[in-house]
Amino acid sequence: MDEDVVSLKEGLLEEVAYHLEQIDLLENGSKEQQAMVQDLKLLVDALNTMNQAELNAMNESERREIERIKNEKLYELEKEKSKLGWSRVAFEMAKVLLPTVVSIAAYEHFQRRILEFEENGRINSTAGRELHLPKFWK
Repeated sequence: MDEDVVSLKEGLLEEVAYHLEQIDLLENGSKEQQAMVQDLKLLVDALNTMNQAELNAMNESERREIERIKNEKLYELEKEKSKLGWSRVAFEMAKVLLPTVVSIAAYEHFQRRILEFEENGRINSTAGRELHLPKFWK
């Protein structure tokens, strides 16, 4: 198909060259010259259309190539991110264990304060008697 396009383009260029030569030979302002100029205009428009189509095809192929390279790089980056190493395992475990330890420590601290108040304070409530410290650090 490229050979057909190239041969068609060469044929158009030859026709343009022929029309340019013939226009110079014809009498200025004659009907033949005007017809030749109209034909030349159509040939040049066709040639410009072919050139524009070629440029668009080249731009599209370049854009596809750039997109393909970008997708390959993103794939490699995502592949690298998804690797499971010791540092990632430690980080994921810390994300779970750290809030758990903090909440257990806070729970024990506040429960101890409530029980001390129950031992030393004047108000004895059923809620205070039923609260028990967790047995994590005992």
